[in-house]
Amino acid sequence: MCATPATRAAKPPATNSALAKPANVPRDAVIDDREDAIRRRHKRLLADERMTTQLVIDQVPDYLWIKDPESRFVVVNQALAAGSGFATTSDLIGRSDFDIHPPEAARVFRAREMEVLASGRSAAYIEEIVAASGERIWLSSTKAPLRDDNGEVFGLIGIGRDITEHVLANELREGQAQILEMIAKGAPLPAVLDRLVRLVESHLGGVFGAILLLDEEGIHLRCGAAPNVAERYLKAIDKIPIGPNAGSCGTAAYRRAPVIVADIARDPLWENIRDLAAPHGYRSCWSIPILSNGGDALGVLAMYATSARAPGENETRLINLATHIAGIAIQHKRAEDHIQFMATHDALTGLPNRAVIKDRFAQAAARARENGLWATAVFVDLDRFKSINDSLGHSAGDELLKVVAKRMVACVKSTDTVARHGGDEFVILLADYPKNADTLAATLERIHAAVSAPIHLAGRTFSVTCSLGVANYPDDGTDIETLLAKADAAMYRAKEAGRDTFQFHAAALNAQVRGSLSLNA
Repeated sequence: MCATPATRAAKPPATNSALAKPANVPRDAVIDDREDAIRRRHKRLLADERMTTQLVIDQVPDYLWIKDPESRFVVVNQALAAGSGFATTSDLIGRSDFDIHPPEAARVFRAREMEVLASGRSAAYIEEIVAASGERIWLSSTKAPLRDDNGEVFGLIGIGRDITEHVLANELREGQAQILEMIAKGAPLPAVLDRLVRLVESHLGGVFGAILLLDEEGIHLRCGAAPNVAERYLKAIDKIPIGPNAGSCGTAAYRRAPVIVADIARDPLWENIRDLAAPHGYRSCWSIPILSNGGDALGVLAMYATSARAPGENETRLINLATHIAGIAIQHKRAEDHIQFMATHDALTGLPNRAVIKDRFAQAAARARENGLWATAVFVDLDRFKSINDSLGHSAGDELLKVVAKRMVACVKSTDTVARHGGDEFVILLADYPKNADTLAATLERIHAAVSAPIHLAGRTFSVTCSLGVANYPDDGTDIETLLAKADAAMYRAKEAGRDTFQFHAAALNAQVRGSLSLNA
């Protein structure tokens, strides 16, 4: 028999199984379970909210953080964690600035935050930090107090924007302007390079700079400026050769390309010289070649870091700028030197000109007076040079003059001076000679023999002779113009005597010297 609606059992209403009261369960237990479920749900919502918040703040490229009243990090974004050398944001939670910055910097940060917490007012600062990479970074930081519903300060929120590029740009513009002014005013190159190295060092923590210059032969590097590099290290690396495996600097000059050694202890380029750097704490070396406008190596800018690392982006930008300025300074100095050289030297032979002779004579005369010596002016004229020039051509004649000039320089002391007077005429200033005609004659004969040795030009071999006139200070004159005039007159007497000989201005000296230059022309 089927049950009628009136006789059917009533169906219980639908309930939330998690909140329903099980059979034979006390009422208090049901309430506890319900509250526990609510708490779990609330925690999930909070966790989801925190995760969402973290995802959002991690998208912010600036440093962002929240701290408690003890300046411990409560919330940080990924940018701050990474910049502080931590893999995740949670690694930074609970730490303070004393855990990630040098004590002196941490004390400054702490004092500023205490001011914000005590005053209850926000404040802005320009702050310098050292990132995990070792780079110095400048932040434009804003710090503001956090208040609860009752208006009580319970923490601090901060955000810092990296303004390193802006700060460096301003400081570098000022420093660069000062250095370029030094260059324009003709300051000595060592002073310019020293100022440049110090400018770079002032922007790089734990990094020391040196500018090495290529020598005249183009085969060694010499120190141009290194204000804070250890002196013993500089002496040890003096005259570094350039080559494919000559440490960082020698290799950079050879390749004409940067050589970045992040770890001196491991890099094969330093295999033979790493022991030189270790005692001074140099762990890495970044060598950037200094190039001319034509791409030739002028030297190397070397930066030595006390940590094993490569330069960061900002450091690379700064080093490249310094290298460019160094190139300007070196080329400017070379141009000045060339102008000065051309003003005081003969363009063809490279010998000093009469202006230099005057200056050198003043020095030689002073020593002669003090020590009872001679300062001797020798006028040299090549015999029959015009016929050689006409027969072989001007190019061959120029080569002949250069050969003769080198030979005469090789015959005299470092304190003597060989100068080109013009055309085929030369002047030699002999300094610090005793007042002895035979001693002086020996030097004259040596010069004559060198000039007269066979010369190979234009496929021919021939000899060229010379006539020499000699005048001595102070016997024949007390100024260079008088001596040169008398030496010139003596040279013409040598020409009249048959050329290929020498004559003193003083007839008595000619009588003392036995024999004369007597080679056939």
